[in-house]
Amino acid sequence: MLKNCLIISFVLIFCNLFANDSKIYLIENIEVIIEDSEELVAREKALKSAFEKSFNTLLKKIINKKNYGKIQYNNDIDFVSFVKDYKIKNEVFLDSKYTVLIDVNFHKEKISDYLDNLNLNKVNLVSESFLTLSIYSEFNNMYLWEKKNKWYFDLFNEYDKNNMLSLYFPEPNFLNNFIAPPDTFLKKNIDKMSEILDKYNKNSGIIIFLKEEYDSFSETFKANLFLTQFTKEGYSEIKIQDSRLKNNISKTSQRELLAKYTIEELYSWWKDQISVSSTKRKESFITVVLKAKSLKKLITLEEILSESIFINQLTKTKFSKDSITYEISTLGDISKINLSLRPKNMFLKKIPNSNEYKIETLF
Repeated sequence: MLKNCLIISFVLIFCNLFANDSKIYLIENIEVIIEDSEELVAREKALKSAFEKSFNTLLKKIINKKNYGKIQYNNDIDFVSFVKDYKIKNEVFLDSKYTVLIDVNFHKEKISDYLDNLNLNKVNLVSESFLTLSIYSEFNNMYLWEKKNKWYFDLFNEYDKNNMLSLYFPEPNFLNNFIAPPDTFLKKNIDKMSEILDKYNKNSGIIIFLKEEYDSFSETFKANLFLTQFTKEGYSEIKIQDSRLKNNISKTSQRELLAKYTIEELYSWWKDQISVSSTKRKESFITVVLKAKSLKKLITLEEILSESIFINQLTKTKFSKDSITYEISTLGDISKINLSLRPKNMFLKKIPNSNEYKIETLF
């Protein structure tokens, strides 16, 4: 008896697929498996399931865990209405089982309106790339650059690149110990921090330090996590909200599970950094003076400012050969605007004895 088999390995493309430059609202590689003897029925069910699954994945991506827990929608919600386009990357129908791998791209405006109606703040900014240093203390041994640093691989495996927080994990290289051994970071040696940032061409970094100890008397493991953000100018401790990452005591090592909690904690940290509450959203105005040696450079600086998600509108108030003055309406404070400018290696700095700001390069 011949088996009913359909295998499609080519890509089916639908209307204006992923024309949006931003991938924030693109959810990739959603897999759905449906069992049904009718191929077309199975396909329809799979698409419906994929849209719902990707919708939930998107919400987890752009809102924090607390707000996600507040969302309660009924089964009648039309997920299709939020979908801008989608791409079936692979589908197989074999022995009454339909398997599909699909990418789904959502309408930014419709998602924003949906969350605004629920009074939930969202995140629309992918972070700069943070140099991520995974330091692990086990049985009085310290690991950072070694290939046997199990903490590094646990974190690396948990990290999802399809997220708002961009983490760069440098490949293990024992020779880096001659540049910056782990204790230099724990002692907050700014010179060494700057040196390692330069080596990897990064502006900022995050130290993820797990200290795990074994108590032979109680036969238990005790683990504590410490998070530190650093730049060439200094460092700051990242406050940990998840109580499971502090004084974690268990009969066996919980390192792999702690890696999962740690990555989730960092996702939440970034979302809290840049989110603007929809209920407290208030427009404010600042004056920015852009100076450059050419009109082309001035236009480039204007484009960089206009791309910030915290800037509503730029209005020219003065114009000269080498400078333009703008009145800028914003939804976030200067610190949030600067977070959005860091990937461009720029920031706004207040002009001394003035209420105006200028744009400068980071380093």
